[in-house]
Amino acid sequence: MTGAAAVAAAASTSLGVDGSDSPDRRSVLLAAHAVLAAEGHDELHFGHVSWIDREAECVWLKRGDYSFSATGPDDLVCVDLNGRRLSGAGPLHSEVWLHLGIYAQRPDVASIAHSHAADLAAYSSVGPRWPVLDQYTLEMSHRLTFHDSPRLVIDAGLGSELANSLGDGRACFLRSHGALVADTSIEAAVVGIVELGRAVGIIRRARSLGDVTEMSPQEREAMLERFVARADNRIRNMWGQLMMAQTRTS
Repeated sequence: MTGAAAVAAAASTSLGVDGSDSPDRRSVLLAAHAVLAAEGHDELHFGHVSWIDREAECVWLKRGDYSFSATGPDDLVCVDLNGRRLSGAGPLHSEVWLHLGIYAQRPDVASIAHSHAADLAAYSSVGPRWPVLDQYTLEMSHRLTFHDSPRLVIDAGLGSELANSLGDGRACFLRSHGALVADTSIEAAVVGIVELGRAVGIIRRARSLGDVTEMSPQEREAMLERFVARADNRIRNMWGQLMMAQTRTS
């Protein structure tokens, strides 16, 4: 086992969508890095996933010079809500304010996954229109937002601007920059960014095959209502499958 994959097995039973089933969310955060690497989100050292311990007022994320796949138990850094390091070694991600800005405005958010995966980065430069073609594109259409700026989120003001663009949304494309998902648990944020990446892959493949037929508003409404009602169950099942894939390969 290498990097974050070494802890995937230990976290494989932690399927609580609200985090209540795990005494150590940092082990789940490490497992999240292994999942994102396996799902094609390793883009050198770019991209990051965080978890906020609101009681301790501490945000955990990987050191800034490591990829998802290279991150191990000693490679997590903790910063306070003003971006000051509390523990951990190595450089901080310059975009730590991407996380801090959202956490400041969204008390419901416990985890944020930000990806520079090639498909997500490419789609972020296309524009905010989102075609609904299948289950992935339908589910990710719910509370999908667009941040109309390519700037790196490197200070509190830019973090606040991004948080304003996200609003009460779940997913956000950052123009010419990639995408993020902000959710109520590490599992939900990671499942969301994995689904978003797969959704963009579906869109790209469909368009390459010919004219695309989108779902009608009536078709979307009926399916989306079910997805929203069963969101916790879907996240639990998807996270379980992602973790089982990790234990099989580790």
